[in-house]
Amino acid sequence: MRTVIADLFTPLIELLVQPGEKPLQAKFSLYDAARLYLKTCYSAKEIENIPTSAEWLLDGNGPAVASRDPFRISIDKFAYEISRRTATDISDLPIHLKIAPLLFLKDILHEDANNSKRVASFFSKTGMPRYLTELLNDIEIDWDLLSRKDADHTLRHKLFTTLILTLVRLSLTVPGWNALAELALPEVLSHLTALKNPPKQIFIQPATVNTKDTPSFLFANSVDLVMHLCLTLCAKPKWKRISLKILDVVHSHGEMLSQLMRAEIHCHAVETASNLVQQIFNDDEVTRPVIEKEAVLRLLNKRKSDIIRLP
Repeated sequence: MRTVIADLFTPLIELLVQPGEKPLQAKFSLYDAARLYLKTCYSAKEIENIPTSAEWLLDGNGPAVASRDPFRISIDKFAYEISRRTATDISDLPIHLKIAPLLFLKDILHEDANNSKRVASFFSKTGMPRYLTELLNDIEIDWDLLSRKDADHTLRHKLFTTLILTLVRLSLTVPGWNALAELALPEVLSHLTALKNPPKQIFIQPATVNTKDTPSFLFANSVDLVMHLCLTLCAKPKWKRISLKILDVVHSHGEMLSQLMRAEIHCHAVETASNLVQQIFNDDEVTRPVIEKEAVLRLLNKRKSDIIRLP
């Protein structure tokens, strides 16, 4: 099936990266079609899980495929042009139109991470990782308005989520990880504008973090995505260089996490933060005094959860 899709995907990519201006609608149609082909190449199980799980976005594992299959050869062939086109569109398009090239880049990086990683390498040299982190930090979200389906804040939230997931995919590659580490990404994540002010509902009604579409639920899920990004940053050999900064990310949400643990609320944000702290504690001795000193880190470290040791 991948060979058949490659025959369709290649001319589509040629058209997408072709120099010259294109009408916006034509450009978005090309991005949408390319993403459809990319998703079709995922295993049937991954496709079935797309509506209910974000794991396929976070694990970095694609289906078992021959290393030189035609589909990935096509991506390799146009790696430079793809990275240049997506970088240009992400930076030049108005804020409400950036999501289309970001989603395409995210899906391309999924294939690229299991192949030559040329797209990630070229993209990391464009200066775009810095732009993405700055764009992420500039997003402001009113969680109460978001829960009421306000159009502007819904768009901001979608952009926030898409940026996090794109950075997850980028960090799963060596060139992407190096670029993000040089930009001190964990420090950026510790001070994200969108997550500075948790909704009051979390502290008044902590159980609402498990009630879909409430301000608490939306906020906690966004924190969970940030924690997943931190986990992927810990998946490369040099991760201990930034382990203390990653603990700062967890600590920046200490008030919320402490409240949820005191109320004995089980939610993804607490579980992911707990796994992250425990893994760092187990595999980086330098961090242990810090974890034992800070109350919220100490509590997260003592929680019972499944541990996957870091490399």
